[in-house]
Amino acid sequence: MRLLFFWFLITSALAQEPSAPFSKIIVIGQVDLIGFEWKDLELEKETQFTAPLLRNWEKWLTENRPKSVAEILGCDAICLQYHAQWLEKSPEEVVKNPDPQFHNILWIKISLHIRRNVIDKRQNYIWDGRVLVIDGNTKHTFATVTLPKEEKEWVNLSQNEVNTGLVSRVYRTPLGAFPSLNQRIEKILPLNRVIKLVISGHRNMGDVSKLIEVLQTRGSFLGLVVELGQIQSQEVILRGSFRGEEKSFTDLLSQVKELKSSNNYSLINEQKDGHYVIRMVKE
Repeated sequence: MRLLFFWFLITSALAQEPSAPFSKIIVIGQVDLIGFEWKDLELEKETQFTAPLLRNWEKWLTENRPKSVAEILGCDAICLQYHAQWLEKSPEEVVKNPDPQFHNILWIKISLHIRRNVIDKRQNYIWDGRVLVIDGNTKHTFATVTLPKEEKEWVNLSQNEVNTGLVSRVYRTPLGAFPSLNQRIEKILPLNRVIKLVISGHRNMGDVSKLIEVLQTRGSFLGLVVELGQIQSQEVILRGSFRGEEKSFTDLLSQVKELKSSNNYSLINEQKDGHYVIRMVKE
């Protein structure tokens, strides 16, 4: 009997799926009305319109959950409060002071803009928007999808009927983007590091673009993504996000050779005040 019990424990452990890289996707729905207000739809508050949207987007994503994500959640009031505070922080602050409840998450933000034109008993609505997939650890945007403009007119219907029809159509607007986003999500991993790069000595932005390309190609094993920050008179500020230890990134910098061979530059790497300085010296 004891052998059977241990056999059961071992086979149960082997049968368990490995933990997903992302703990959860948290869905945020934002609807902005252009030129009119919620009271014009005979609604007291925004959530009367957005709550059904969020609930059904969450349901769709749960039923089609990417294998790399453990759970799908809609962003409730407490979550929205956290998200507002999170938006105010720099990526460096987010990385330095992670919140265990929001560790290794992905934000999916669905933003929509709705315009309305009313003539007699005709109500015409036009809406568009975008979907963002954002790494919760570093604030890096993994994907951006622009949603197509849509239009619908209702005639001789009560406002409640119009609202129901509008919610139904707006709900479907991002669904066409979800399958491809799911495929992209299954190919990515959470990031956990953010570094600042200061580039100097370049002749033009083409040189900087080449450097970014080389770094991202050589740093693919780290999931390295490099984004343009500020362009100043003598310097360009870049931000890099990656996973793993910072030493892996410093080793990468010391190994980059392609730029020198293709553009006759020497790269001089320095660390200063918590960031990296890369001087591109013409040979």
